[in-house]
Amino acid sequence: MEKEAAAIFSKVMQEVPFVRLERLERGKKLRPGTVFHPDFFAPLWITGRRKIIIVEVKNNGQPRFARDAANSLYRLCQFEPGAYGIFMAPYISPVSAQILKAQGFGYLDFSGNCFISFDGVFIKRDSVPNLFYQKRELRKLYTESAPGLCF
Repeated sequence: MEKEAAAIFSKVMQEVPFVRLERLERGKKLRPGTVFHPDFFAPLWITGRRKIIIVEVKNNGQPRFARDAANSLYRLCQFEPGAYGIFMAPYISPVSAQILKAQGFGYLDFSGNCFISFDGVFIKRDSVPNLFYQKRELRKLYTESAPGLCF
């Protein structure tokens, strides 16, 4: 899943003409001696300045996973001052998107819908139909019992 996320991230960053993606670092720590490591991080060059993007990838984009990712991104960004965090998942719910925006982080789903905003870079795309969205049928809380039976 991280490999697919890295490819999608690279594609989105290549669409910005003044951003140059240096490389993607997967499975490495940001700095020696740190406890935490992101799923991957990407040093970018933006009009001559270097910026570190930290990416957390989850297989679910529901709010509880977004909160967990925001917490991880917050801790990781403390080890790399000035870094920007992005949460990636196959589908990111609207509530999750609001949680991440409120914390100052971006998001990117596997269909290309995203909100990324840092250092003069602003990418917002929400018109791509998400191929990973599945509407689930509501389950009944109580089942009907046979007539005449009381429990």
